[in-house]
Amino acid sequence: MEMNRDTLYNGLNLMYIGELAAIIGLFVGLLILFLPGAVGLSLLILLAALVGAIVGVVGLARLRGEHGDYMTALILLVVGVICNLISKNATGALSVIMDFAGSVLALVRVYLVVRATNTFLDMAGRTDLEAEGRRAFYALVASTVVAVVISALTQVLSDSLGGLIVLLVIISLVTIAGEAFYLIYLKHSAQALR
Repeated sequence: MEMNRDTLYNGLNLMYIGELAAIIGLFVGLLILFLPGAVGLSLLILLAALVGAIVGVVGLARLRGEHGDYMTALILLVVGVICNLISKNATGALSVIMDFAGSVLALVRVYLVVRATNTFLDMAGRTDLEAEGRRAFYALVASTVVAVVISALTQVLSDSLGGLIVLLVIISLVTIAGEAFYLIYLKHSAQALR
């Protein structure tokens, strides 16, 4: 397998930018919860997060020809979006199942991106970054498990607005922490493969 450094750098860097925009959007969205009358700002943040997601997809699409795992990750991304759309428009068990499926597909997608990227990092002799990629994946798994457990608690606290807000804040912070590891890995990997 040959390494196209320009394509790897550009694709991973775009994924980094997309993930960064998503994390900033999540963080600012969390802050907006505590700012009354910030609906206009929340729409702007939502738009920025959407643009970030699109940039991330473009990065992954650029990588699809470099390693089979990138292509599989791109396909899983599309399937995950479909699952999330169904989840948001469904009720009851179907909504829960599709939401869970979307979370699992997101984790598998990250695993595939890390595995493919680690192949090229190994070729470049950067075993330190390979370990960083594994840690990023494990951090995302842990944050997803915590978020799913806390989401289940929202069913118990559905009558308490204060309890729901606290759980939303915890889920957001745990998600940001997990994503931060992946974000750092993408940035370091892009730089190492430049």
